[in-house]
Amino acid sequence: MSAPLPAFPPPEKVVLSPTEFSTLFGRHYTWGYRQIYAGKVKVITKLGRMMIPRSEVDRLLQSTETYNGKK
Repeated sequence: MSAPLPAFPPPEKVVLSPTEFSTLFGRHYTWGYRQIYAGKVKVITKLGRMMIPRSEVDRLLQSTETYNGKK
């Protein structure tokens, strides 16, 4: 009897749906669609599906600012 294969985590997703994108940021799915339609997030469309590249998530996270209270 052979030993069981080790469990490997699935590879990191390369693209996200608008709902997955919103969930990643802790927001409602409509927030993701608003970001897309406002032109703040670039999407890939293939066969009628909108997909957000992981590079867009990284770009948004790199352009964040530190909150230091009221301005």
